[in-house]
Amino acid sequence: MAYGTLFRALAVLAVAGWFFLELLRPNNLLLRPSVPALIATVYIVYIAVIDYLQYGGAGLIQNFQLFIAFYFLYVIESRRNNVESLRPVFWWVLLTLPITYIKTIYTLWFVNGHAMRLAVRSGDTAMQIAQEGVGGYGLAYSTVIMVPALLMLFKYSNQMTIKWWQKLLIAANLVLAVTLVLSSGFTIAVLTLIATLGTLVILAKVTLARALLATFLAALLLIGYKPVLQTSLTAIQPLTQGTNYFIKIRDVLETLEQGEAQGTASDRIVRWERSAKIFLEHPILGVWSNRDIGKHSEILDTFARLGIFFGVIFVYLVIYIPIRYLGTSMRTNGLVLASLVCMAAVTFMNNFVASQGMALFLFLPVSIALLTYNTMPRIKNIE
Repeated sequence: MAYGTLFRALAVLAVAGWFFLELLRPNNLLLRPSVPALIATVYIVYIAVIDYLQYGGAGLIQNFQLFIAFYFLYVIESRRNNVESLRPVFWWVLLTLPITYIKTIYTLWFVNGHAMRLAVRSGDTAMQIAQEGVGGYGLAYSTVIMVPALLMLFKYSNQMTIKWWQKLLIAANLVLAVTLVLSSGFTIAVLTLIATLGTLVILAKVTLARALLATFLAALLLIGYKPVLQTSLTAIQPLTQGTNYFIKIRDVLETLEQGEAQGTASDRIVRWERSAKIFLEHPILGVWSNRDIGKHSEILDTFARLGIFFGVIFVYLVIYIPIRYLGTSMRTNGLVLASLVCMAAVTFMNNFVASQGMALFLFLPVSIALLTYNTMPRIKNIE
């Protein structure tokens, strides 16, 4: 989608085809829209109008990834009373995703260790890498969102009414997904994965003792994170020699020693501060234009561009799915809380793209439906 009109046209045709088929269904989403679908529509129309007025057709194209991400919201809302009906799509994703995983991991290990970074840039090299099937930023961060669900599916696979090859598919995707993230060279993706899985392990079964433990660990890290982080990073730095992580770890260690951000961390923080400053200067309506914002935090950038009202709307749209399922099953509460942590980290520290919409709005709800299938009746609409 990033490298040509043809791919965008095919995506638009696919979305239009889905909406046409949806119209043929009784009680379809267009006749009986849910609250999230209505809110998403207001958000999309607002962005489309202000960007078209400023930049013409180019304004719509620059939001293409975001629009496709929210397309998956419409898909899940159309089946919100029967999430399990999307299981064929879920298994198709798990069946085809390893092809991209294997191709990308092979390229990272044996051809170019920076391939995933190059894939998201403009130019002939980036186009060639993308056409070869190597994923970039979107693949890495959508995988981070999917890993907690894959881990829980793997954990309970023997208790689920699925075939042996489906269990094997879950295990293979889990191994490949973790391998891809660790090999990606995206430090924030790795840190987000660690934080997400840490939340999942501690709160896999939410009890008062585990909640108190999580609070204690969070307070301990807040107070004494510096020596712990310095010791840990110093110990693992030699193991990262020759990778992107070596430079990132060096920058973090220098930041801890000097008391201010260094290297790439400094660049990212400057961009975050830029968006935060713009929002504080224009809190109601924002500045509309995306030319002066930091462009390294979807949440901060949205508040800076669109103001507090649409900023809050965006936050709602990226967290309502986990919140919808919070408390529906003891088996999935840990996954829901981990997904909240993951989405907060991903959207605060990076941009929100199409593949992340698939992971959040489609993969996560269907995973929860599968995990509750043997212990609960069909998941009903929870709003």
